[in-house]
Amino acid sequence: MKPLKYYLLLGVGIFGISWGSILTRISGAPGYVCATWRIVFSTIILFLLFGWKHIDEIKEIFKEKLLIAFIAAISLALHLLLWMESLSYTSVAISTTIVDTHPIFATIITYIFLKEKPTRIQILGLIIAFIGVIILFSPWKVDISGLYGPILAFIAAIAEAVYLSSGRFMRKKYSIEAYVISIYSIASIFSIFYTITIAKRPLFGYPIKTWIAFLLLAILPMILGHTTMNYLLKYLSTLTVSASFLAEPVIASILAIFILYETPESYTVVGMAITILGVLMSIIGEEYRKE
Repeated sequence: MKPLKYYLLLGVGIFGISWGSILTRISGAPGYVCATWRIVFSTIILFLLFGWKHIDEIKEIFKEKLLIAFIAAISLALHLLLWMESLSYTSVAISTTIVDTHPIFATIITYIFLKEKPTRIQILGLIIAFIGVIILFSPWKVDISGLYGPILAFIAAIAEAVYLSSGRFMRKKYSIEAYVISIYSIASIFSIFYTITIAKRPLFGYPIKTWIAFLLLAILPMILGHTTMNYLLKYLSTLTVSASFLAEPVIASILAIFILYETPESYTVVGMAITILGVLMSIIGEEYRKE
């Protein structure tokens, strides 16, 4: 049996991740700006804490694995930029549920590029998850503009799947500190470029409350959340870590009820349950394939 500390860290990690959507809303800033400062502050903090210890590894990554690092970093940046922007157009419950369908797209990517055929339970899970996503998109509503947020979260889920798939090879060789500092550094540069030139959002001129939210976004969901989960992949099974991500929509939705006074509609709850079930089946199917 694994030491209890790893499961406690797992709880801490998923709790940290669940604050991402809440802090983005609290900040009052555009999602693109929140994502950019989240990555930038995370990079600075991690480099100051661990960078000097792993400088040789970081140099090696940039020298020998630059292409894979670049793909992973751009995918991570797009994931955060688009998902956090989606929160301006749809509810926390819908956005977080859709973005956490990334294991489904990881299965598809693995099949396309590695020719690893999905198991029957994965295929069934994919179908069920997409039924849930369709419900969350609520196509029966007349207002087409309401689809913008879910679409952004959907693309963000695909980007995260690319990020996790491309980074899987690097995490086997390099320490978690060197890996995340390298990826976050490239993602920071891309995010700044994207926000200023493509999204055309100002990076400065926000009140102190907003800057505190930016800093908390780096500390809670990024460092305490994502970085902790990456660390735990060395000690816990992929099934355990991946399945724990499915708690994010639930925890975030509960936080949104009490902090943002945002209660999900009945169809949203149904869509969330169906989507989470489908994603869980896909994750379990991946474990069966490894056995």
